[in-house]
Formats: sequence, structure tokens, C-alpha cells
Amino acid sequence: MREEALLAATNQPRELVSRNNEMRRIREAIYQTSSDCHIVLIAGPGGLGKTRMIEEALRRMGHEQTRQLYGRPTDDWQQQFGHKAIACNLLDFSDIRLHSRDFFLETIGSSQTWNGAVEFSRHEMARARQRRLMDAGAAYSLVEKATEAAEIDFRRDYHKAAGMYRLVVPLDTTEQLAIVSSGWLLERELLEPKEIAFSTQQWLVDQIEHGRFPNSTLLIAGRDEEGEHYFAMLNEAVEKARKPTKLTVLNLEPFNEGETRSFFASLRDDWQKRPQNNLAQDVSDTLDVLIDDEEQLRLLHLYTGGQPIRLSLYTDILIEGRTIPEPLQDSLLQAYERVGQAGIESDEMLTARQEIEGEFVRLLFSQPGLRSQILQALVRATRGLKAEQLHYVLDSKPGDTPETWRPDRLRLAEIEAELAAMQSMSLIKQKSGGRTGLQDEVYRIYAEHMNNTEANRQAEMAARQQLYQRLRDWANSNRQRVQAERTAYIRHDLSRIRQERPSTILNTHMPKPTAEEELRRNQLLSDLQDLDLEYLHYNLLLNPDTHFNDTYYSLANKQNRALNVASGAVVQSEVWRLLQDKFAFAFVAMEPRAAASDRGEHPAMVLHRAAQQDDAATWILRFWMTKQYQRAIEFADAVDTAVSHLSNEHERHSWQHTFARGQRHCWRELARIYLGEGIPDAVTHLQTIVNDLTRLAQADIHTEVFPAENGFVGHPAYPRLIFTIANCYTVLGNGLTILGDYRDAVEAYGAALKYLRQLPPTDQQASTLNNLAQTLVEMGKKRAIRVCNEGLQLRISSGELLPIAGSYNTLAQIMNELHRSREALQASATAFAIAAEIGDSRATGLSMMHIAEGLRRLAREDQTLSDTDVDEIYRTAEQAIGQAQEIFMASNARHEAIRMIEINIETGCLYRDWLMRTAETAVPDIWQQRLGRAKYFLESGVKGAQQLGLIRFELDALVNLAWTHYVAGDENNLVQTLETADTLFPPDVRLRPEEQPPSTQDKPHFFFQHLSKLHSLHGRIAFDSYFAEADPTSRAAQHHLDRAAEAYVLALGYAQLFSPRSVGITAVYDALYDYLKQLDATQLTNFYRYEQQQRTRYHLEAIKAQLENLGDLQDFLLDCFGDYYAEI
Repeated sequence: MREEALLAATNQPRELVSRNNEMRRIREAIYQTSSDCHIVLIAGPGGLGKTRMIEEALRRMGHEQTRQLYGRPTDDWQQQFGHKAIACNLLDFSDIRLHSRDFFLETIGSSQTWNGAVEFSRHEMARARQRRLMDAGAAYSLVEKATEAAEIDFRRDYHKAAGMYRLVVPLDTTEQLAIVSSGWLLERELLEPKEIAFSTQQWLVDQIEHGRFPNSTLLIAGRDEEGEHYFAMLNEAVEKARKPTKLTVLNLEPFNEGETRSFFASLRDDWQKRPQNNLAQDVSDTLDVLIDDEEQLRLLHLYTGGQPIRLSLYTDILIEGRTIPEPLQDSLLQAYERVGQAGIESDEMLTARQEIEGEFVRLLFSQPGLRSQILQALVRATRGLKAEQLHYVLDSKPGDTPETWRPDRLRLAEIEAELAAMQSMSLIKQKSGGRTGLQDEVYRIYAEHMNNTEANRQAEMAARQQLYQRLRDWANSNRQRVQAERTAYIRHDLSRIRQERPSTILNTHMPKPTAEEELRRNQLLSDLQDLDLEYLHYNLLLNPDTHFNDTYYSLANKQNRALNVASGAVVQSEVWRLLQDKFAFAFVAMEPRAAASDRGEHPAMVLHRAAQQDDAATWILRFWMTKQYQRAIEFADAVDTAVSHLSNEHERHSWQHTFARGQRHCWRELARIYLGEGIPDAVTHLQTIVNDLTRLAQADIHTEVFPAENGFVGHPAYPRLIFTIANCYTVLGNGLTILGDYRDAVEAYGAALKYLRQLPPTDQQASTLNNLAQTLVEMGKKRAIRVCNEGLQLRISSGELLPIAGSYNTLAQIMNELHRSREALQASATAFAIAAEIGDSRATGLSMMHIAEGLRRLAREDQTLSDTDVDEIYRTAEQAIGQAQEIFMASNARHEAIRMIEINIETGCLYRDWLMRTAETAVPDIWQQRLGRAKYFLESGVKGAQQLGLIRFELDALVNLAWTHYVAGDENNLVQTLETADTLFPPDVRLRPEEQPPSTQDKPHFFFQHLSKLHSLHGRIAFDSYFAEADPTSRAAQHHLDRAAEAYVLALGYAQLFSPRSVGITAVYDALYDYLKQLDATQLTNFYRYEQQQRTRYHLEAIKAQLENLGDLQDFLLDCFGDYYAEI
């Protein structure tokens, strides 16, 4: 038989067979007189035509696409009832993205989904705003607010439409919603249902319970056994519904013998209506014979169990098969002897079906031609394929890659035409994104047959591996192309930001994309998310052990680092769906591990538990992402408690494994650090965690590291362990930086980068580089610029704006610390423009704080500015820091306490510096006002730091407060503040007369930094007292000059101990130069004498031995790349 006849009998009958009672009840649910919500649950095993029933309802309602496929119905509801009810397109939950509330709402809330019959204009505008924020990588809180706003607008639009029409929402394959990644946690009540509201599963239940589907009919189809748990949730929601809601359950049964005859009669009628040719005549004649042969009909009914999809396949075997399988040659009596009575799923029945279905498989592979090739690819690629993918996998040569592949337009058109011709086949099912797939029952039939012998399984596995590799490469190539296009947009936007004058810097803004550009960018984001899922899907099918620990973990963390909870959950759902797909896993090679085998566990069980443990760790991270820091800590502790109560020893040990426990506790300690409480304890715990994990990473799988725990070198989870260690080191670095232990923080960040460089570049690497740069500049090291720029380029390549703003903010901070104010302003203005465009208040606040500092420093350092310019700059700085303060005060978040301390200190410094440019005698009120504000904000900084026990910030505020008292000439408060600050320095960080200088190796650097600033101030005080003496040769004057020399010797000594690169050294020299140039030769000689004596007295020559060598390559390597010397 010719190619175009392949599986011809599997065409769907154009008229729905039987199901009259079910369709009547669906019609009544749609065209009911009340405006109550009515849910129709169409349940039953696979292959009974649940999807076809929904399609038939849409067809009768006038749904254009369905009518194009099946033609105009005999029972035309639209003609009978008009446009009282309208339906959206069929939503199929085999599209994993629909498991996310966000994507589901975006789809159902699109006017296009309703074929333009109703408008969702408000929702579409709000959703576009949310998509822009997600595209920019905006903070979770901002995206969540936009998501909530979009949902509110969706309900408004939906309610408006429901006031005009009865709305029908058809949902298919809903048994997939029963797949819950957090089942282990929910069973133990460690999570609350509201916490998984970002899932469509929970959202639908919540909406039904709250009565938010007015004047609506929900047609929900799904397999009853697989979806039992979710259908029970729906039933409970209907019972609890706050508004009248009705549930109608249609339990589909297989066709009886009479309905089987009707099925074939309907199929014959369709073929007789086609243009007559040899094919149509052959099929019609065969069906005529079949309809008239009572025994053959009963035989087919017996073997198919009245399942429509099997009826189609078995009939096609009779028409096209080269050989008729033996069971189909039986008489009815022989068949009963073979398999027993009808309706009983005996082993003999399963054997007979496998024999029959084996002919279907042989038929699929024996026929030459395009349709056969397409079906062979589709039956293995359960995600569905597009024409372009089929062209590539069918026609490319072994040496071709997606990058070098050049499609043939004529061949592509041929494939597209064939796919279009196949749409009416009963085994075809349209998938998301324009993909063509097969009915789930066809996948099952094929998989069972190919798994019935080891030879078949191995051959099928090899064929699938080859197909999946090409599809994986195709997805990856397109991911890179789409990402490159997103990056190009970002670079273009950044290049168009116009720099403003300092006094008008807050007018800096991002260029506005055109409407077309915005649509294109949103589409690129959607495409990239889909391609990421496709790349993950095929990688998992190629090697789930490796790619769960590699590709999945990388993609999940990409979403987590972007604070995108919903997208991260979709990635996780893709893994869980595959984990529960036993037919897909039948053709996946998983390496058995001795330890698991000894416990009686197969590899899939081990992977399943690893996914459960990953889910628990991910939830701790999610709570951190959503700024629920206390909840993160409590949840982590609750998981530990639940684990300790597990009765299965092997399960309990697995959950308490050093690796699994370390993953959870890493994020727990991150939450503690952000709370600002117990940071020293968190740092100590992190050091223990990272030491234990490192030991696991250094030993192979045959070496025991801890009791019953071997190393991970050679284990599939090794990349995930490496990533976890890097995360722990980064979190450790955060904690150490807050405590002011910069040297150890740099070491921690360097170790994190050392591990991250073993993996493909990620945003985690960019974040770690960012943090490292911040810490390096705190040590006065200019190489922070180089490190920060590397992180910035990585973030630009990732194409998300908010992280880019974060890097520009860090660059601004670095430039301010290095007293490069104009460069600081350029970087902070760019960050401000990005943050303002996105609407991210936190990033806006940070950029404004850096802008204010940059303007303050510019006004102090640029001697070319006029008084008018300076005053305008200070006013702009005042506006910027004031808005930053409002932003962080409004956040009302405990973790922003540290940020408020920083803002208070900067605000105090701003008013102090402005005070120095204000003439006290000319404008006394303003002078007093600025002095009062400077003191108030700096004192607030002191109190805030004391409350959190953060000595670094307390010293910073006190030193600046002392300078303020000095500027104001307030000697009493100056002395008191200096004494208060002095008590905070431990004895072992001081330079002492006739003693060796302190070692800097194990001491926080900020002590030396602030001691330098304090002694520089002491030097000023001493010089001022010296110049105040009438006789410079007097004993009192010489005492002051000696004290000045001592103060500046100590200031520079401490500055060198802090960092020989420190810009503080330049600041000390500048101040000293201004004093020394006023001295005559005799006075200079005396100062030199005192300086020499003090230098000798404090043994400053010994400092050189421990100073950083600015040309030391080793120091550079350790700072920027971590310690690889241990590997030598």
C-alpha cells in the first residue's frame, strides 16, 4: 500500500461516536440558566477519547480551529444557542509551563487564547509589565507585586467577560497536576498549601474554593487513576466553595460492541465522503466487510477492550499489515480460549495485545517514506517536534551541527505539508509551541512493545540516544542564539544611556524600546525559557544521573539567582514529570551503584530521593528569595526534625548525609546572615559545613570519608557538590565581610571562584566576583575594578538588567572608595537608570546612596567647581540620599538594618562636608541646621550598629562623628567621641612604643583602617594646637609638634597595615602637606627630628616585612583566582 495510506485507518471519525449522554450533560453545563460555576470532570483510563470529547464540545460551540479539523457538526450548539457561551483554546497540561500559575494566567488571560471573542486588555498590559520585570531579572518582591497586579486585572477582565458570555475553559491532561515536587514535605505538613500558590495545581483549587470563576464552565479531562489525588482536591474545593459551584463527573467507559460497530460505521462514512481513489476505496471496502462481520467485530472488541485508540490501530493492522497477527486470525471461540472472558485484563490478554501491537510497530518501521520517518521520530520524542526539528533529525548528515546546518526550504515545506495532513489521525496530538506529538496511549503501547525483550530494549535505547543527542544539540544551539540576541539588546540599551551633569544626575534614564522591540524581547524571553526546558528534557533522557546534578541544577540555580520562583518551579516540575515517566525511563541507562544495590534500591529510586532532598533545600532558598528569613530558618530546622523521625534507616541516613545536610544548612545560614543576628555563629557553622563538603570533594567514590559516606570524585553528583561548596564559600564570604574580616572573606570568595571555574559560567560566578570586588576595595586594592568588570561582563552576557545594575552599583562603590568620584557617578547613574526603568526600589536606593557619596566627594575634591556648582551638587546629593533613606525605611525589612546604618553614616558625612562649605557667620541658622543633621544621622548610625553588634559600622560612624565635632570646633564632644571609639579597638591591633608592630594576618583589617583615620585626626588637632601657640619654640608648642609627628607616623603606619594601596595614605599625605608647607626651616627640622624618633620608637621599619608587595604576582593570583598552590 502507498506511503500516504500509512496508518490511514487511524484517522479520527469526523463525528463523535456514541457519548451522546455525556455530550448532553456537557451542553447542559455550558448552556445552563444560572450563572454559577459548573465543573465537568471527564475521567477515565487512557485512550478512551477524553480529549476528543472536549474537542467535540469546542466544535459544537463554534470553535474555528476545531471546525477546520473536523468540519461543521450535525449538532451545532452555536446555531441553537447563538453566542451565549464562548470558549478559549484547549489548554493541555502536558505543557509543563502551564503548571506555573504565571504562565497559565498569561495564557488564559490572553485575548488570542479566546480567538478575539473577549478582551483581556488590562491583564495583557499588566502582564507585559510583569514580563519586562522578569526579563530584566527584577527582584522577587517587585515581580511578585506585578504578578499580583496582573492577577487582579485578570479577574477584572474575566469577570467583565463573564458578565457578557458564559465562559468555557477546557483543560486537558490534568492528571499531570497530581505530580507534585513537594509531596514529601506536604505529607509531613512542613509546607502550607498557600506557600505553593505559584503552582497552577494550587491556584485552580484556590480559585474554585473562593468562587472566582463566575458564569463559567470548566471542562477538565484527565486519567482517573493517575489524577486521583488532584481530582479529590477539586472535589473538596467544590464542597468548600464560597459561591454556588456544581461538579459533574463523567466517568468514561470503553465502547460496548454496539458502539464499536458505530465507530467503524462513522469511519467508513468519512472515507466514502472523500474524493474517491484507490486508497479511499480500499479502506471503505475493508471497513464495509468489517462492519458486516459480526464475529470479527466482537473479536476486535474483545482484544481492544473497546478502547478507541486501539480500535484505530488494530483496524489499520488489518488493512495495512504485511501479516495479520495470530490473535486477530482467531475465531471468537479461539479468542475466548486464548484470553478468557471480555473485560478481564488477564496476563493472557496482555500477551495477545503485545503480539498484535508488535505488528503496529513493524508497520511503523517497515514502510518507506516521510510519514513513517516522522512517526518514528514522534513516537520517541514525547515532548513533540516541530517541522524544523524533524527536518534536522531526518535529513542532516552525521557531521552536521545545528550551527552549520542549512535547511532545504522545499524539503521543509514537504514536512510541514505532511504534518498538516496527519492532524486528523487519532494517534496525533497537538503539543505546545506548535509541536506535533502522539496520544499518550500510543507512547505506552510502543514503549511496552520495545521493552518486552532485552534485544529490543537495547536497540531502541541506541536509537533514542542518537535522536535525543541531536535534539539536545538543536535546543542548545537555539538557546545560544536567543541569548545572544537578548545580550545584543542589552548592550544597545546600555550604550544609549546619556550621562547628565552632576547637578542633574537624577535625570539619567534608560531609552524606551518601541512597542515592536518590547514584543520581540518578551518573545525572546519566552523562547529562551522553552528552549531551556527542552535542553533539560533531552539531557535528562540521555543521562539522568549526570544531568540532574549538572544541567538541572545549573538551570534551577539560574532561576533562583534571578529570584524567579515561578520559572524555577517549572524547571523542577520538568524533572519530576520525567522521574515519574516509567516508559521513558525504560530506555535510559542508569548506572547501578553498589551501595544502593546493597540496600535493595535501584538507581531511579536513588534519583527520586535526591530530587526530594533538592526540593527541601530549594524551599529554604525560596524563603530567602522571598525575604522570609525567619521562615527559612524554622523550615530548615523542621526538616531536620522530620528527618530524625524517619523510621527507614537508609532513608534517614540519606537525608542526614553530609552533602544533603550541608545543602540545606548553607541556605539556612544565609538566612541568618540576612537577619543580621548571630552572624559570628553562622560564620562558624559555615566553616564547618564547607570543610566537611571539601573533604567529600577530595576523595573518590571508593574512599570512606565519614562513617558510611564515601567521596564524590567519580560520582554523578560531583558537579552539584562543587556548586554547593562554591555557594557555601560565597555565603561564608558574605558573613565575613559584614564582620569586617576582609582577608578571610577574600580567601572565601577566591575558594568559591576556584570551584565555580570547574563549571560553565553562571550568574553565581558573577555574584561572587561582585562580592569579591567589594571586599578587595575595602582592603584598598584597586584590582577590585578588574574583578568587578569581569562580573559585569558575565551579567551583560546573561541579558538580565537588574543584576547588571547590581554590578554597576558595586563599581560605583569601588570608585567612591578609591576617590574616583566622576567614574563613581557614571557607574551609579547607569545603575540608577536601570533600576528606575525596572521600578526596583532597592536597587534604586542603593544607586542613589552611591550617587550621593559620589557627589559629596566630587564637591570636596574638584577644586575647579564654583560655589554655585558646589551648592547645586550638595542639594542633589541631599535629594538622592533622602530618597534612598525613604526607600529603605519603607521596606520595613529587618535585613535592611545594615543598609540603614550605611545610609545614616553617608547622610551624616554629607551634612558634615556641606557644613565645611557653609559660612557660620553669614548663615548661622543653616550652619546649625546642617551640623545638627550631621550629628543626628551619625549618632543614629552608631546606635544601629550597636544594636546589631557590628563594630565595623560603629567605628565608621564614630570616626565620622569625631570629624564632625572637629569641623564644628566642639572640643568636649570631640574628646568624648575619640575616647569612645578608642575603647572598641582590641589591644593586639595597636602599634605600641618599643614593641614589634601587630601582625595583620589574623585580624580584621577595618581596625587598622579606622585607627589610621583617628590618628590622622589626632594629627590635625595637634597641629592646630601648635599653630595656636604664640611662641613656636615654646615647650608647649614643641610638645604639640611632637604629638603631631607621632600622630601622622601612626596614621601612616596603620594605613600601611591596612593596605599599602590604600587611598587613605594619599589623604593623610595631603593633610600633612597642607600643614608642613606652613613651617619654616627650623620648624621642619624639628618635625623631622620628632618623626624620626617616633618612627624608631614604634619600630615602623618592621612593618615592611609584612606589607603586601605591590608587584607580587602570588598575591594577585590568590586575590583574583583563589589558591591553586595546594594542587602543586
